[in-house]
Amino acid sequence: MENTELKFPNLQKVLIEYGQAVADHYKNSLSSGEINASGELYDSVRYITSFNGNKYEIDLNLKDYWKYIEYGTKPHWPPVDAILNWIKIKPVPPYPDKNGKLPTEKQLAYLIGRKISEEGTKAKNVLQNTIEQINQTYLDKIYDAIDKDLEGIAVVIMNNFTKSW
Repeated sequence: MENTELKFPNLQKVLIEYGQAVADHYKNSLSSGEINASGELYDSVRYITSFNGNKYEIDLNLKDYWKYIEYGTKPHWPPVDAILNWIKIKPVPPYPDKNGKLPTEKQLAYLIGRKISEEGTKAKNVLQNTIEQINQTYLDKIYDAIDKDLEGIAVVIMNNFTKSW
């Protein structure tokens, strides 16, 4: 076989389906939980498949803050502006204090920020759960696609071998 680059068309097809399935499931998981306040992360979800030579990759393109949702954060003081924006988008209704007084948006942002400074934020593991679920469906499909492609390559090798005799 003169060309050392092997072709795996069945695998490519299944990997494209896999990337789309991960993106779709992840978006569905984001919209079904209480994670999609602004919709920015949801709207940013894109999968990219690349096939360069014998290297096949699937990448998920997401807003940078996905990792804080996925893995949570350690205790820290978050930016007040970000919390104020989140309060408006979500929306977060204020509850009266023990004297019956409602906090202002800035006071509410401070209270939320203080809690994050003490406890951090919890990991949601949405992407990890998505990949685990999609892998259950697609691993067998990937193995089958590789088998079909290798059978095709074996036929080409045998044909080339018998022609050279």
